[in-house]
Amino acid sequence: MEPGVIELFQARGISVNRSLERPRIRRGGEEMEIDLLLVNGDALVVVEVKSTLRVDDVRTLLKDLERFPNFFPEYRGYCRFGAVAALVTNESADRYAYCQGLFVLTLERDGLVTMRNDDAFRPKDFAIDQVIG
Repeated sequence: MEPGVIELFQARGISVNRSLERPRIRRGGEEMEIDLLLVNGDALVVVEVKSTLRVDDVRTLLKDLERFPNFFPEYRGYCRFGAVAALVTNESADRYAYCQGLFVLTLERDGLVTMRNDDAFRPKDFAIDQVIG
């Protein structure tokens, strides 16, 4: 999933340049694990990767984006974006994710990652709870 994904976000103006696979933090008896965290000096993208994406998976990511600063306080003050990546989507989960301000990535069978968001898409910065653009 990781190869090429940084370039997709850079092309969208989010100049992430570092990736962390599966960072896990435990605080106060709770745990948060991120599939892929893309970071630069002032922005980050939390990526949830699924083989089959469902609406409940999107809802879980939205909750994780809200809880994120409690588990990763070193990233407070960063723009915080979210993305889902999947081979297959059920229940129009990709459309739901798009409407929630999330990036939607598709993992092609040849191993390439593509972004399904069109040029009209404006991502939500979950750090300030508003749509950018």
